[in-house]
Amino acid sequence: MPSNGKKKTTNTRTTSIRMTEALSAGNSAGQERIRCRAYEIYLEHGEQPGNELEDWLQAERELG
Repeated sequence: MPSNGKKKTTNTRTTSIRMTEALSAGNSAGQERIRCRAYEIYLEHGEQPGNELEDWLQAERELG
């Protein structure tokens, strides 16, 4: 039985959506790990405000 283009498009679209969702979930998990590490760094530095960006970037370097 020949397949029609519509069914193939639907399968491709579904696969694309699932891949996007998986990548998004992976990014969320990665960002959560970075957020936790950045908070640990903040605590290690005596809970001093004003270094949020530096703490985040350090966490990214350590976990990257």
